[in-house]
Amino acid sequence: MSEVLTPENESQVVDAIQWALSTETSLSVQSRGTKNTVGASVSLPNRLELHRICGVTLYEPEELVLRLGPGTPLGELQELLAKNGQQLPFEPPRLHESHGTIGGIVGTNLAGPRRFKAGAVRDYVIGVRGVTGFGDAFKSGGRVVKNVSGYDLSKIMTGSFGTLAALTEITLKVLPRAESEMTVVFRGLEIEPALKLMREVAASSLEPSSISFLPRSVAGRSHTIGGDAPVTIVRLEGPQVSLDERAAALRKMRASESYTLDRGASQALWREVRDVTLPPETGALW
Repeated sequence: MSEVLTPENESQVVDAIQWALSTETSLSVQSRGTKNTVGASVSLPNRLELHRICGVTLYEPEELVLRLGPGTPLGELQELLAKNGQQLPFEPPRLHESHGTIGGIVGTNLAGPRRFKAGAVRDYVIGVRGVTGFGDAFKSGGRVVKNVSGYDLSKIMTGSFGTLAALTEITLKVLPRAESEMTVVFRGLEIEPALKLMREVAASSLEPSSISFLPRSVAGRSHTIGGDAPVTIVRLEGPQVSLDERAAALRKMRASESYTLDRGASQALWREVRDVTLPPETGALW
């Protein structure tokens, strides 16, 4: 008989893990299970589900700090941040019809295409509370970035897939949203010249926030681009005046066919890349 434990607070998580320890019961740790297809699969009949430990307990927009439960839906969190002109810089992907939860994102350290510039999830986790496999509650980090001495447990827990502890609280650093964005599309470059261009763009002073190569079969399935040619895409973010100048400089780097996508089309294209809705039939995405 399988057990599904759904605690509502940290004290109940302690009780659940101490029960599992005393009865030698193995538990898989998850929130809503939307990231179960990421990484090695774990098939255990008994689960510790943390989706009921949810909600924002601290949000200071002026300090760019947010504290919340692991079961907080990602969509609700992003709506709250958008109202204050802020965002999760690591651009978490949506791999399920449900947005999933912040606990799943932190547990898998799963970032999107902006990771190239902004960094990974663990770069923005500045504090956690949780319960170890021995049933002991602990706290690491706090409300500011420079608050760590010794081992940075917050970073270690991020991307541990629930194998080191069950998190009960997460403190994140957030950032302001860019004023606008634009994507430059280079058509027709095959893999080698495309990779050469990507290296040049990455090393330039144009500050791209994302770069990707989409093979012909992938680009053709895009609702934003379409066509029968491979494309190399570069996203620029910032003030509109800056975007126009940087996009013009970027297009001069190659004589191949190129054009720009405005903010709406750019966002739609990078959602396709972010959510891996265009997996390649053969070859690789870059």
